[in-house]
Amino acid sequence: MNKSEKSKDSFAISRRKKIYGKEPALAVEMFILGKYQDEFIAGQPDAVMFYKGRPIIIFEFKFSKSGVAYPSHHVQAKTYGLILGNMGFDTSRLFYAIVVADPATKGNPELQTKAIDAIFKKGFEESILSIDDAIIYFCKFDLSDARKDPQWALQFWKQNREALPTNNPNKCFKCEYQIQCQNMTQ
Repeated sequence: MNKSEKSKDSFAISRRKKIYGKEPALAVEMFILGKYQDEFIAGQPDAVMFYKGRPIIIFEFKFSKSGVAYPSHHVQAKTYGLILGNMGFDTSRLFYAIVVADPATKGNPELQTKAIDAIFKKGFEESILSIDDAIIYFCKFDLSDARKDPQWALQFWKQNREALPTNNPNKCFKCEYQIQCQNMTQ
């Protein structure tokens, strides 16, 4: 075994030990993969907090001056919860936090710490919290609700429906269908 193989194994064992430990552990940008109906879906949440082997909070950080958590943000976070459940994790106590922060705070490591502190101070109940330059939408994960959301996205990915115009103009800057949407709205 060479040095790089050893460090990969050590990292994997260390992460597993922390996830199943007695103290909360934060897994940042962890790749997750699960099956939904006949499809595999994958993702990489910004962070997942685990406690005694259970995911307890999914964190998604969005940077916008609007302070709004759009429906697509909730769908994304709920889909991550669905994937975690399909991976065998107990999601019965899972919440998700959409942190909508001022773009100037992007890359600031204190943002994550402040969000975690605010949630633990308030307690595990649905709420909207304000911290410095961010708003936290803290929501209970509902498995039956989460199962409905990916279907809409899969219809598009499998080309069973057309792209739909959005009310969020920031999405249009990156979208390959922006010309079609402009033609539909004129």
